[in-house]
Amino acid sequence: MDNLQISSNEIDLRLSSPRMCDNCVIMDKCPYARAGSECYFSKMQKIALKEKNDLLQGLTGVLEMQLERIYHLYNLEKVDGGYPNSDLSDLIQQFFMNVKKMKDIFSDGASFTITATGSGTNILKELFSKK
Repeated sequence: MDNLQISSNEIDLRLSSPRMCDNCVIMDKCPYARAGSECYFSKMQKIALKEKNDLLQGLTGVLEMQLERIYHLYNLEKVDGGYPNSDLSDLIQQFFMNVKKMKDIFSDGASFTITATGSGTNILKELFSKK
């Protein structure tokens, strides 16, 4: 494979280029498609990650999209005779992994655990009783 040399200006230009209707794979189906226009959905999605709350809103949006896809595949599975769809199972697993990741990102990590064993459990009663 040939190694292409691309200047940094060309890379910057590619990264900042808008999505164009003319090159879109769903142009013939999209109700917003216009020849020579920038993608309608690119304008609608502005994700700012300046603060923790912005990240929370962005990740919540991703989880909502994922859940919508799960419901859609679930309905397709039912219509298809109820046979298990491995894509649906994978998507459900990914959803719960992402929920856990989101929880890990936003938890403060503080926890308090008490473990008591043996016959001296009355000690806990004494420690936590009002005097």
